Amino acid sequence: MMTLRLWRAMGEPPVHSPLFRRILTEAEDSPWEWFVFRLLTQNQVWLWSLLFVIDIRAAGLMIFSGTLYGIGLASRVSSQVDQERRSATYDLLCLSPNGAAGTIWSVWMACLHDREAFQSINAREIWAVRLVLYMPFIISAQLFVRRFFNDAYSWTIPWIVALLLILVLDHIQAITTAGVIGALGPHLAPNRMDGQLWAISLFVGFQAVTYGLAAAGAVILGGSGLLETIPAPYRDWLVPALTVMIFGLSREYILWKLWNRLAGQLNAAPRDLPEVWEHTRQGQERAFRPPEAKQAAEST
Repeated sequence: MMTLRLWRAMGEPPVHSPLFRRILTEAEDSPWEWFVFRLLTQNQVWLWSLLFVIDIRAAGLMIFSGTLYGIGLASRVSSQVDQERRSATYDLLCLSPNGAAGTIWSVWMACLHDREAFQSINAREIWAVRLVLYMPFIISAQLFVRRFFNDAYSWTIPWIVALLLILVLDHIQAITTAGVIGALGPHLAPNRMDGQLWAISLFVGFQAVTYGLAAAGAVILGGSGLLETIPAPYRDWLVPALTVMIFGLSREYILWKLWNRLAGQLNAAPRDLPEVWEHTRQGQERAFRPPEAKQAAEST
C-alpha cells in the first residue's frame, strides 16, 4: 500500500542532505505560528487532557488532530517549495544528482521533522493519552448511534474498535496525504499564496470527502436493511468493519491518484519515487560518513 510505503520512508529523513539541514536551520515562525505549532505537536498531552476536563464531548476533536496538523504541513511544504523557486534555487537543485524528486523529498521531510514534530505527534505518551481519553467519548457516542439506528443492533464493542481504527488511519493517512498535496500545490499554482490556498483547500476537501463516504456507508449498510439476511452476531461486526474499509480504501485510492499526479510533475515513475528517495538518503549517508567509517566499509 502506498500509505505504508510513504509512512515508513517518512520515518527516515535525509538528515545529511544540505537542503534538509538548511531549511531546518533557517526556519522562522511568527509568535502566533510558533504557539500553534507547539500546541499541535509537543503540547498535545496537555491540550487534550484540558479539553476532556472542560467537557468530555470536546474529546471528539481529537479525531481532527490529523486534519489540523495536515493543514499546517500542506501549507508549509507548499510555501517552502515556492520560496525555493522565488530564490532561484529550485531549478538548480533539480539539476543536482538527486533531481527534482530528491529536492521535493528534502523539502517535505524538513517541514515534517522541523523541531522533531514528527516524533512528537507519534510519541507513545501522546497516543496513550489519545486512547485513554477517547474511550469514554466513544462509549457515550455509541448511545447516539444506537438511538439513530432505533436500537437495531448492539454496536458497543464493534464500534469502539472501528472508531479507534479510524482514529489511527486518519492520523497516518492525513499526514502522508498532506505532504503529497503540499508538494503538488506549487506545481499547479502561479504564486505562493495561490499554492498554499490550493493545497489547504484540496486537503480539507480530501478529509471531508473520505469522512462523508465512510458516514454514508455506515448509514446505508446499517439502516437500509441490506444486511438483514446475515445473522445478528456477524452483522454487528460486519457494518463497522465495512465502514473502516470504505474509509481506508477511499483514502488510499485518492492518495494513489495524487501520488501519480506528483510523479508526473516530477517526471518520475510513481513506483520509483520511494526507491529514488532511499537511494538519495543512502548516498548522502555515504558522502557524509567519517573517514574511519569509509575505510572500514571499503575494507569489508
